[in-house]
Amino acid sequence: MNYRLGNRISKSIVCILGILYVAFLALDFFGGPVIVSSILKFTSIVLCFVLTVVRTLCYQAIADRILLNVAFVFTVIADVFLLFTTEFQYGVIAFCIVQLIYFYRMFSLSRYSLRMENRVHRRRQEKGFLNFLIHLATRVFISALIIVVLQFNGFVLDTLLLVSVFYIVNFVSNLIFLIHLYPKKHYMNGQIRYDLFLLGMILFFLCDIQVGLYNLSLYLSNESKVLDVLVQISGIGMWACYLPGQVAISMSDAKYNRSTRGSFI
Repeated sequence: MNYRLGNRISKSIVCILGILYVAFLALDFFGGPVIVSSILKFTSIVLCFVLTVVRTLCYQAIADRILLNVAFVFTVIADVFLLFTTEFQYGVIAFCIVQLIYFYRMFSLSRYSLRMENRVHRRRQEKGFLNFLIHLATRVFISALIIVVLQFNGFVLDTLLLVSVFYIVNFVSNLIFLIHLYPKKHYMNGQIRYDLFLLGMILFFLCDIQVGLYNLSLYLSNESKVLDVLVQISGIGMWACYLPGQVAISMSDAKYNRSTRGSFI
């Protein structure tokens, strides 16, 4: 493990990400070539994945860092489909896997914080893997219920709609679960940068809200200046939130103290 090298490479990658961020936002704002902007955006997400790999190799390869590596593999796959193809359903499926990985990450943190709490209060039992399956089954049930409601209201149930419902249910559930863990974040010291992860997930969610606003024109037939403004703002704002969110998540791994030289935030 080479903490100093990991810190140097992490700083370099974040600096490059900052340059790419300014570059593609400028292209989007001033109406530059879409393909160039898309390439810069995709490159930035690949660098986020590289950042997680570097921190896994240079620091300690704990399970949480490996989970982040896997999550960013599917994030990269998702952005391939969403940026360069019209097969959006495959991109959303990949993001569903990402959200399930983040849920397992949060559930593991919940079990860890509960073990630490037991050492202090000695009264609560640790939640087992069965509890994780119950949570997952509940999400599937809620998704199915929403799909039935949509069907009764005349929505055409294609693959994109089905996976989008499951994705939204998982994302909202993850945010609720993450906020629920906030009072226990002091038990996670050394396991995760909780505040960075929460910030990253919130920015990620804000990005998705703007993706929804951007696609409103596909479902609303009336022409409105307000709608046009919303589409224009969200077209730029989605990536203005998305990349900082992904950078925050990629760096939300375990925090080391100064003596180990493993913390660069």
